[in-house]
Amino acid sequence: MRRSRAVGAIVVGLFAALLTAEPGLACSTREVAVSVAFSGYPDLAGLVARLEYPQDKLTIPGTENDPEVLARLTSLTSGILSGRDDDFDNDGIDERLEVGLISPSPTIPSGAFAEVEFDCLAGGDSVGAADFACTVVDATTSSGTDISGATCSVVVE
Repeated sequence: MRRSRAVGAIVVGLFAALLTAEPGLACSTREVAVSVAFSGYPDLAGLVARLEYPQDKLTIPGTENDPEVLARLTSLTSGILSGRDDDFDNDGIDERLEVGLISPSPTIPSGAFAEVEFDCLAGGDSVGAADFACTVVDATTSSGTDISGATCSVVVE
């Protein structure tokens, strides 16, 4: 009798947990690889990519260049990586991350250069690359020449 009450209590507890779980929250984090593409310049030494993300589905703890934000960035190449998470539309919720990389030697190759770890909100498991806008806002050579035409993209892992 005692065992059946314990099993019954576990079943009731699991059922209650299922009823109170946030709907649509199947993931806890999402990793996003940020890539850059350019041609005509063999010595890209610095870049800043702006990543606009779906603030209703993903978030990053902290704001601006808080340690919590920087801890969510991983460099996939050599150099110094930094970032800043901003509330661009002033609604109180960050939705734009700028990721910068400086690497005077060796230079930055085309391809994935950073990975960002987001926390999921409801619907975060359905996020794809089309939910992001990625723009290279600054790219320069080791001599300081601006590189035009550089593009960035994301892959949601």
